[in-house]
Amino acid sequence: MKKKDVIIIVCVVLLLICVGIGSAIFLLNKNKDHNETINEINNPIIKENVEVEVNSSVLEISDFFSTNSDFENTSISYYLDDEEVNFSDFYNELGEFKVIIVADDTEYQTILRIVDTTAPEVEVQDVSIIQNASYEISNFVVSCKDNSQEECILEYKDSAMANYQEVGEYIITIVAKDATGNEVQKDAKLTITEENSTQNSSTHNNTSSSQSSSNNSNSTSSPNSNTTTNNNTNTNPYKSYYTKTRTEKEDFKYGIKLVKEITDYYRVKQDNSEEVYDSKVTSTYYDFSGYNAAASNLEAEARANSSTYSSMVNEVVSLVNNLRTSLGKSTLSLDSTLTTMAMIRAMELSYGNTFSHTRPNGSLCFTLGGEFGYTFYAENIAAGQTSASNVLLHGKILRDIIKI
Repeated sequence: MKKKDVIIIVCVVLLLICVGIGSAIFLLNKNKDHNETINEINNPIIKENVEVEVNSSVLEISDFFSTNSDFENTSISYYLDDEEVNFSDFYNELGEFKVIIVADDTEYQTILRIVDTTAPEVEVQDVSIIQNASYEISNFVVSCKDNSQEECILEYKDSAMANYQEVGEYIITIVAKDATGNEVQKDAKLTITEENSTQNSSTHNNTSSSQSSSNNSNSTSSPNSNTTTNNNTNTNPYKSYYTKTRTEKEDFKYGIKLVKEITDYYRVKQDNSEEVYDSKVTSTYYDFSGYNAAASNLEAEARANSSTYSSMVNEVVSLVNNLRTSLGKSTLSLDSTLTTMAMIRAMELSYGNTFSHTRPNGSLCFTLGGEFGYTFYAENIAAGQTSASNVLLHGKILRDIIKI
């Protein structure tokens, strides 16, 4: 055999070996990725600690895990100084809590820190008074709210700001604090006018007019000219200003009320009578306590939502099928009735202001299937996701996609 032929044979053999090794590595990595996906679901890892802002919504159990997780039977308990604390919808107590999660007969422990790092939200207004009239810090504050739901602590930045008396304009800096020391500063303007500024101006004009008339007529002023001048004077009719806050409710839909917080602006006359000279809506929120819709009430809106959000729905289906195809599973198709049911359940969670597999009327989510002729179906719900791809990463959803 010629030397050239030997070299060619060796090169071909080496090439085949390289291709074989490369294929093996590719298959191993693919299998590794698949196993990691499965292991991530089957071997959840709990986070060492979790931090949330006070009065934020109660977390899902999956939020305490750093990997995708899903369990059939779960319970969660919170402890502060070895005493159990119950949170219903919101984390309304500051502190560091021990969290014990029991899931499928396995106990996990972590720490939940509920903190307050947010300053109050304050709205101020300018105030105008006459000289020697009193004013309070509350006159400058239209509204002040803190995420702790506690009252704001209001202070002047400089104590001298509480005692201005001279005529002029002053910048008043209001400091709004919460109980944990977070604060925000807002500037308002205080205008102090002369008590008889209008009167002096009027008297001066009338006197000038009177003198001019006297000179033109070459006669002396009448004895009653000063009396007439004084009778025509005007003083500032208002001596102080203040605000009051009230609420109004109006029907939204499905028994829900839209609540408006309104600030009324009052001014006090010299005779101590009061009048409202302006009103502003300072905030709005919804009162969900009267929610009373049945599925039949929601169906029309649910079908409309199915059309409105069709692009997101189709994106979820596409992502699901891409994942199933990569795992060697058959693809799924969209069912319009199930889509409508999903929209109804989403609306029940939103309008009912809840996050649970229990419907607002107290029945389990599966009762909705009976209303649409289904004897069996399952439900996955997820909170906090803002895109179709994020929803797909929810542990239970990912497992169910693989399982079906």
